[in-house]
Amino acid sequence: PNLTTLTVHSWMAALQTERLERLIGQLLLMARLDESAETVIREWFDLTEVVSGELREFLPRFTQRGIAWSSSLDKELWLQGNPDSFRNMLSLMLDNAARYTKEDGWVRVCARREKKRIVLDISNSVDCLSDVPPMELTERFVRGSFARTHLGQGSGIGLSAAKRIAELHRGRLEVQYPDAHTFQVFVVLPARKR
Repeated sequence: PNLTTLTVHSWMAALQTERLERLIGQLLLMARLDESAETVIREWFDLTEVVSGELREFLPRFTQRGIAWSSSLDKELWLQGNPDSFRNMLSLMLDNAARYTKEDGWVRVCARREKKRIVLDISNSVDCLSDVPPMELTERFVRGSFARTHLGQGSGIGLSAAKRIAELHRGRLEVQYPDAHTFQVFVVLPARKR
């Protein structure tokens, strides 16, 4: 084997190792979520601060790939739940957006109050949408065609884990395809009474 062949094999091995590490982490998260259904620590936290902090963590990934991003976050969106668990959910959703947004595409993050609810909306541009109906993507191990072919990315666990975390926060997660090139994930949660 020549140096180029060895480099390609090393690169492929590194990609597979990274994918397996992510898969193991997500499987462990799902196991913890299944176990902790009744024992979620509930405290009041400002969702706006949590979303802002998690978004800052992802900005280098967006910038590196030329992905334009925008956010619109209402101030003081108080939610009762576990802020660390909620960060995990956001990380899963933003990771999906970073992973599947086409280069030079866009990601939009919005958090707003609508009457007695808080709505978190993460949308991103895609070249083509999945062949799987949107809500099926929240079931364990269901992957859209893009995840199956995009350098082997996607395990079919991320959105399922995010949905479970939303449910543990007395909310719901929905996936929608508003148009032919937009993938959208909504999380609807109960808001703190003013």
